[in-house]
Amino acid sequence: RVKVYRLGESGSWLDKGTGHICVEYLEQAQAMGLVVVSEDDNGKALLVHKISEQDVYTRGGATIINWHDKEINTDVAISFQEQAGCEAIWNYIKHLQQQYYPAEGRSRRALAEVDYDQAGVVITGEGEFQLENDGPELPPPEVGNLEEIAKILTHTSVFQRERVAQALLKPKYIPALLDIFKQCEDLEDMPSL
Repeated sequence: RVKVYRLGESGSWLDKGTGHICVEYLEQAQAMGLVVVSEDDNGKALLVHKISEQDVYTRGGATIINWHDKEINTDVAISFQEQAGCEAIWNYIKHLQQQYYPAEGRSRRALAEVDYDQAGVVITGEGEFQLENDGPELPPPEVGNLEEIAKILTHTSVFQRERVAQALLKPKYIPALLDIFKQCEDLEDMPSL
């Protein structure tokens, strides 16, 4: 989850909205780009930005990436809700620039050849990304693990939720949890619940 800001004529940052960020292949630009889709406005694009060959990106603390966008002739900032999301996008941008837009004297690689795994990012078939090894493993559904399971479910970042959801959807995981809850209720084992 991110907020998108643009620098206004008065020199103050204007909030353009809150949404979800992804990395996608931009057909018209024939390049990878950042896309932020509004969480409130029916999926309206708050930002569509081709990742620049030039090193125009800077970090503003642990959760902000900003740059001057030549296409719209203004500064843009993305403020991430979580540091892990900011790190993932930052690493992706830097890795893409090194691989696809190399410095002088290095050969330019085709976009299809870029080794995204080196950035800790996996590109799906749709051009979206996810973090590699992006979440904790859920322990087996047992009474002794209920506290750890609850902790994982409540403290999972946005980038880890898909992996946790996949673990929950494994056959028999949720039915086993429900059986454990029922057993704890029957035994009046409130601390475990």
